[in-house]
Amino acid sequence: MILSIVAPLIGTPIAVAVYGGLNGSGTDLLVLWLRATGSDMFTSTFLSRIASNFVDKIGTCLLIMVIIRLAFFEKKYEAALGERSIGS
Repeated sequence: MILSIVAPLIGTPIAVAVYGGLNGSGTDLLVLWLRATGSDMFTSTFLSRIASNFVDKIGTCLLIMVIIRLAFFEKKYEAALGERSIGS
């Protein structure tokens, strides 16, 4: 989760300098909303990138966890079937 904060610290100044803080993704809605509430462009872009990174990182971790569990279950199931066929 540290990367969810470090990556925006590096990327936000670049995004603000090159693209004006907007990059054509769904997070632009959050940037524009934060701008409308009075936040400056850097803060708006930074906060939207942190929110996006948290969702991305947590979603990726959950997906990998499911894949690993399914792979383990499949190996365990194959081992159980293999033992039965050898013993018969």
